[in-house]
Amino acid sequence: MVNNLAELTDFDVRVQYEPAPIFIKDQDKLEKAVQETAEKYKSLIVTEDTAKSVKNSRAKLNDIKTKLNKKRIDIHNDYDEPYLKFKSDVDSLISEIDAVIYPIDRGLKELKDQQHQQRLEEVKAIIAESAPNYDVDPSEVEIDSSWLTESITKKKRLDGIIGAIVFIQKEQETLKQNIIAIKDYADTLNIEADGWIQQIKMGQSLNDVMQSMKSAVDRKAKQEEARKAVQSIKTTQHNDVTVDSNGEIVSETVYTTTLKLTGKNVEAFNNLKDYIESYGLKFEVIDKMHKEVINHE
Repeated sequence: MVNNLAELTDFDVRVQYEPAPIFIKDQDKLEKAVQETAEKYKSLIVTEDTAKSVKNSRAKLNDIKTKLNKKRIDIHNDYDEPYLKFKSDVDSLISEIDAVIYPIDRGLKELKDQQHQQRLEEVKAIIAESAPNYDVDPSEVEIDSSWLTESITKKKRLDGIIGAIVFIQKEQETLKQNIIAIKDYADTLNIEADGWIQQIKMGQSLNDVMQSMKSAVDRKAKQEEARKAVQSIKTTQHNDVTVDSNGEIVSETVYTTTLKLTGKNVEAFNNLKDYIESYGLKFEVIDKMHKEVINHE
C-alpha cells in the first residue's frame, strides 16, 4: 500500500487540452452592416405614418440579435460538453481518494483524542500526588491548557503544576493571616468580625476592608451623636419637668424610697451623697443629721 501511495504521489497528472479558435465568418461585413443599420435607425422618429415600417425594421433587428445569441449559446454548449465530461472524471477520482482519506483522518483524530486524554490523566495524577504536600486541596488546582499540549516537556509541565500549587498555598496562607488581622481589628473596634471576614474571602484587600471597618465605626458614632443631639433638642428640662419641642410634658416614671443611714464617719455620708448624685439620683434631707450617744453595757 505504501508503494502504491508513493507511485500515486509521483504520478504526474497530465490532461490533453487543445482549445479551438472561435470566430465569426465575414465578421467585418457583419459589423459594418450592424453599424450602418444602427446609424440609420438611431435618430428615427416614430409617427403614425412610419409606425408600420418601423415595426418591420425592429422585427428584422430582433431576428439578427436572436440568431447571434443562438450561435453563442450553441458554441458555448459545444465547449461545455467536453469540459463537463472532464469534470465528471476528475470528481470521480477525487471521490475515490476522499474515501481513503476520511478513515485516515478519523483514525488520526481518535489517536489525538486518546493522547490528549492520557496527558490529562497524567496531569490529574501529578496534582493529586503533589497538592497535599503543600496542604492544598487538589480540586482547587485549575488545569492549565498548556500542560496538555503535545510539545510540552515533562519537566516544564511538572514545574508549571508545582508553581500553581505553591501559588495557591501562598494565597491560602495570606488569607489566614488576613482573617486573623480582621478579627484582632474587630476586637479593637468592639464590632463583629464575621461580615468583614467574608469580604476578605471574596477577594477584598486587607487594607480596603480595614478602612471600611473604621469608616463604619466612625459613621455609627456620628449617627449616635446626631441622635442624641436631636433627642436633646426635642426634650428640655423646665423646673424638673421634661417637655418636648411642642411644649408638651413628657411623662416619666420615677421611683422613691426612704433610707435611714447610721454611721460613725461623717465623711462617709458626704462620699455617699456624691455617689448618689453621680447616678442622677435626687435626694432630700427629711431630718437633719443628729448625734446620738449609745451606751454599751
